[in-house]
Amino acid sequence: MGLNTIQNLIDAELKEKQKNMSTFSIIVIIVIILHLVVGFGWLIYKLSPRKENMDQKSKEKDKFL
Repeated sequence: MGLNTIQNLIDAELKEKQKNMSTFSIIVIIVIILHLVVGFGWLIYKLSPRKENMDQKSKEKDKFL
């Protein structure tokens, strides 16, 4: 085996590792983004007014009028 062949094998391995790392990074980024989307969705759901609360507020307004 010549030095050039060994260098080609090393280059091929490095490219494969970079590809795998890139795939891993993309998966991690997707998981983080999904986590944020679900978190904000949950927060909006929790902070949104409920139907019961709206009915109670309208009844309280009617009492004062």
